[in-house]
Amino acid sequence: MTASTTAVPVFIFPHPVLTPVKGKPSFTTLKQLRKEIYANARTIHSTRGGGVNGHLAVLMPDLDYQGRTNGVAFDRPVHPGPPPAHTGFVTPVEIDDANRKHDRSILEFKTYNQASNAFKAQLLAAIDPTYTATLEDPDFGYGDVTPMTILEHLFTHYGLLKPEDRGALRDSLRAVWNPDDPIEDVWTRTNEIVRALSLSEPVPPSAIMRDQLYVFEQTGVFPRACEAWREKTPGDQTLDSLKLHFARYNDERVRTLTAKQAGYHASNSTTPPSEAANAVTPTSTTHITTNNGVMMYYCYTHGLGTNKNHTSGTCKKKTDGHVDDATADNMQGGNDKIMQPYANRARRELNP
Repeated sequence: MTASTTAVPVFIFPHPVLTPVKGKPSFTTLKQLRKEIYANARTIHSTRGGGVNGHLAVLMPDLDYQGRTNGVAFDRPVHPGPPPAHTGFVTPVEIDDANRKHDRSILEFKTYNQASNAFKAQLLAAIDPTYTATLEDPDFGYGDVTPMTILEHLFTHYGLLKPEDRGALRDSLRAVWNPDDPIEDVWTRTNEIVRALSLSEPVPPSAIMRDQLYVFEQTGVFPRACEAWREKTPGDQTLDSLKLHFARYNDERVRTLTAKQAGYHASNSTTPPSEAANAVTPTSTTHITTNNGVMMYYCYTHGLGTNKNHTSGTCKKKTDGHVDDATADNMQGGNDKIMQPYANRARRELNP
């Protein structure tokens, strides 16, 4: 056995110092603490427990851990005892093989225990001792206390959701989503909220789907998608199918919007109106009409907007070189953008 084969590697954590919890811990501060230390644990490689979660099992209860690994348990390493004596007739190859297995077992045991000590030190450094003192032994301190025990103690006594916190989280499942942002933001936000709510009471999948459908309905850009979803049979309405359903409609919405906007810019720059894409249809020299019948008016300085009293000729904040007779179908080199704060509304109108 040599030092080189049993020396524990130096741990390099993504969170060398956990975010300190100031004062009494709460669900929010403990959730951040756990997220950081979980990330640290996963960076320490182990072939146990499926081989993809590192040493997460040092911190996570067995049932929760196996929920991540589809039932694959993490068998905690034990000390293998003294090196093999190699009594009787054994070949040099067998001796080398036995020594390597022993060295590997020693290394796994050392790594597991040193990781546990490192996590414990991080937790104790981040939490005011007042809130872990009941775990401390008068003679051995925290020597026999595992980091998993510390986490469970903190969440049991300080990390449970208060009724008002749960209500606020439940309401946030229906928070507004901006269609200009990635649709993945909806999934990420929902997953985080549901995990938090499930600490005290599981959230039924039907309730999650109902809230996500509400979010998409409120955007005003998914009328066909929402209608098609409601037409599905209950057996086809699952969380996974909802994600696929709205992701597919959103991809098409973004593609169509991009194409229509490109067509609009082309039709008002180099392409005659008669050959423009169907994004907008010029109806006069003062305004254009979207596919939804909404009139939009053009200003040389500011671009397109929905205020009929704001055109090139009536603009009150003209830039140098402003052209009073510039129109939507003859911009004369003016601003070809959609005015803020009308941009989001206009995008929705361009993609009914």
